Amino acid sequence: MAIGGDEMGKKFVVMLAVFFIMGSLAASNNAGYNEKIKNGEKSVETFLFFSNKSCSSSLQPTVVITQPADGAVLHTRDVTVLGYATDETGMNYWEWEWHWKGGSKSNSTYFETAEYVEFRIDIHGLALGWNLIIVRFKNIYGAWGEDSVNITYEDIYPPNVDIVNPPDGSVFTEPGIVVEVNANDGYGTPQWGSGVKKISWTHSWEGGEEENSHTFDKPYDIVTLSIPITLRTGENIIEVTAEDAAGNLAYPDTIMVTLIEPLVADADGPYYGSVNETIQFHGSATGGVPPYTWLWDFGDGATSNEQNPTHAYGEEGNYIVTLTVIDNIGNVADDVTFALISKELSADADGPYYGKVNEDIQFHGSASGGAPPYSWLGDFGDSTTSNQQNPKHAYNKAGTYIATLVVTDSEGEIAIDT
Repeated sequence: MAIGGDEMGKKFVVMLAVFFIMGSLAASNNAGYNEKIKNGEKSVETFLFFSNKSCSSSLQPTVVITQPADGAVLHTRDVTVLGYATDETGMNYWEWEWHWKGGSKSNSTYFETAEYVEFRIDIHGLALGWNLIIVRFKNIYGAWGEDSVNITYEDIYPPNVDIVNPPDGSVFTEPGIVVEVNANDGYGTPQWGSGVKKISWTHSWEGGEEENSHTFDKPYDIVTLSIPITLRTGENIIEVTAEDAAGNLAYPDTIMVTLIEPLVADADGPYYGSVNETIQFHGSATGGVPPYTWLWDFGDGATSNEQNPTHAYGEEGNYIVTLTVIDNIGNVADDVTFALISKELSADADGPYYGKVNEDIQFHGSASGGAPPYSWLGDFGDSTTSNQQNPKHAYNKAGTYIATLVVTDSEGEIAIDT
């Protein structure tokens, strides 16, 4: 499993605007800017103009958050907090805190003494559920004033899930595959959601189904997951969905892939023949996706694209014959055999043989050419026979006998010698 993308983050930008009016004069253009970055957290305070005249009179600063309303329910992870603070003695320090279940962030800064301050806090990445935001100001005598709002983030938008590999309609000859899945919660939209927490999948085939899921250790904006699947022969339907931290379910993505038997080529053989004899070759294939394409290489430079071609060799020898089969989706299988080409079949009964009545005589048979192995038939001329290559035989009467050797090769060719 590989996880990509940023963890559901808590990011914020803070802008503090401080307003002053010099006596009864118009607003000054003098401005101050301070930026702080710590551990990836960024706050920006901007001072716009000043005033010696406060909007209220109290012993401590008055702080008012005007936006958002306390108790607001938001369906986005971004919120802008607006408000103001006033104190007739002047303020020169402020801080704010953001709390949620399981965490918090805060920031603070000093500024030039002012009696009236307007502030803006931009928060990106509200936590799912309640979020408490507290703003405090301190006057020059150390008195504090604060206001707070409690807002709720509800994620009502489902995450997205996509099967990126293999493509829909893929065909496999091996059962073990890996399904690559991408999921995100709000990717491509202005706001991120609560984060992908779980990916579930269903694998179904004719006669069966299995389900499984993977739960991440924490929600992620973007995740990738590699899912091992064992295909069954035929059509396999794989459906994947994702769930975010709020329980929203993604619209599932589905692919259909097919497992077929591996393509197997069969060149038959081996083949035997004589020089210039026409030999019939036989090709076959199983598995894969028919129809098939055939290619024979006879080993002597000649080829054929027929399934069952014929071929004659011009010289004797042992030739390597290769059959290549390509199915309709490009799977390739090979099979190799040989063709043994020799002279014509000939038999040799040896002899002549001599002996006495009732004496065992050793006969010797041999053959060449044709297509081994051979079968043997010896006729001793006295109405007795033998199917051994080198038999023994005794005659019970004196005389001259015609002994005949018949040799048959594996292709049915016959040769006779006497």
